[in-house]
Amino acid sequence: NRSYVYGFDEVPAHCEPQLRQVFGAVKEAFPGLNTMAAINWEHLPTDLPLDIWVLQYQLFDEFGLEASRTWTEAGKDLWLYHCIEPGGPQYLNTFAERPSIQGRLLFWLAALWEIQYGRPTGWLYYEMNVWKPCNGPSCGGAVHKHPIAWLSEGDFRGTAFTDWPEANFIWQGQYDTIFANGDGQFVYPCPDGPCGSVRLDAIRDGLEDWELFREVGSEAVPLIKRVVQSPTKWNADPQLVFSIRAEAAKILMTRHANLL
Repeated sequence: NRSYVYGFDEVPAHCEPQLRQVFGAVKEAFPGLNTMAAINWEHLPTDLPLDIWVLQYQLFDEFGLEASRTWTEAGKDLWLYHCIEPGGPQYLNTFAERPSIQGRLLFWLAALWEIQYGRPTGWLYYEMNVWKPCNGPSCGGAVHKHPIAWLSEGDFRGTAFTDWPEANFIWQGQYDTIFANGDGQFVYPCPDGPCGSVRLDAIRDGLEDWELFREVGSEAVPLIKRVVQSPTKWNADPQLVFSIRAEAAKILMTRHANLL
């Protein structure tokens, strides 16, 4: 069952009565339909009409491990997520300025925790194709939206530049000067439809790695820890990442060969 109802995004704890009312009505009408919310509370009552608790990933390391124990023991799921936060350079994220391999390592961290603690079992990202460029004088002047020009045309011929700004003013209207490059945006508007990005490829690779490590199991823990230990302790050396992945794949291949 992959269907779910999502709501109450990052609401404070005093919204618990409203969450109970709305999601309670959903569960009453559709008992088999999962409910999901990104909530960064330090404690969630297990009797909430919520099936999937989504926690900002660095908080799992701060308080989420213990806070989610009774949650998952009650048969519920814990997922993690990232967005514009955590935005500090010490944290892994998927901004356009970051080395793309950071997006891959997010899922190595998820795999490490799942093998060690049985959670998380999923990852949420809030948007794939949002683009809110500057639309007024407070952020530098309006930008006209249009598809990316092919690199064989115009002023950007033969370069890796885009012909529109990367800056994404996701809170425009409320906070006109806050933007993040690549936040909420992994596909781009090309003339014939959406184009993927290197950052999206890295996420795909990370998800595949997570599946590999899950299959390897506990033997993968020391391998992963050679690259990622926590939200702020990681090594983005691509060659090390590739060699560790090869070691994990070799373990799995040897194990399967011994079963034949």
